[in-house]
Amino acid sequence: MDKFTFLWVDMLYVAFLLVLFFAPKISFFKQIKFTFAPSILTTSFFITWNLLFTQYHVWDFNTQYILGIQLFKVPLEEILLLFCMPYISLWAYFIIKKHLRFERVQNAIFYFSWVLIAGLFILGFIYYNKLYTLVVCFSLGLCLMVVTFRKQEILLHYFLSCAILLLLFFIPNAFLSGSFLNKTLLIYNKMQHLDVHILSLPVETFLYQMLLALCCIAIYEKRLSLENA
Repeated sequence: MDKFTFLWVDMLYVAFLLVLFFAPKISFFKQIKFTFAPSILTTSFFITWNLLFTQYHVWDFNTQYILGIQLFKVPLEEILLLFCMPYISLWAYFIIKKHLRFERVQNAIFYFSWVLIAGLFILGFIYYNKLYTLVVCFSLGLCLMVVTFRKQEILLHYFLSCAILLLLFFIPNAFLSGSFLNKTLLIYNKMQHLDVHILSLPVETFLYQMLLALCCIAIYEKRLSLENA
């Protein structure tokens, strides 16, 4: 049964996603023509990311808790997880955008974004010898910079979405990294990150999730703008 551990986490994600997708009061499933392409593109990018990071030993997967079906050392369970995460990110953004309006703080969010960008670049420069820290800091910093220049009106809803998403993803990811059980499914190489943790999760994991959400949301907004052009 140990080999099904990661798959059980996937099934919980899939069940949660189905509930979100078909919740009648939200009707998120009606957005499928706008969410499909952003989700697939984001998933493809992060599967490639995971493939490279696995090959460069930034992290690895405990073979005791996976089925053993892999794509270039990335287990099937991780690929399934990466298919779920963009849709959940778009759901959170859709809800926030639909129901919350905080126009008065747009300027504050703009300046907050630049402070965050500067902090990410500084962190990446200081810890250039740690691959996970370097890549995730520069990637998120660059993507935030592009969005801040070209589509700054989505920043507020994006950051609010991240607050929800980091909570939603925290427990499953902490479970995978061994916070709650004596089972570590995802093993991080301490030489490639800051070794600063929340429970068993490196802080870079939260930046990774913010990057995934931002990529997906930016493509989604571009899809919407093309539809309305």
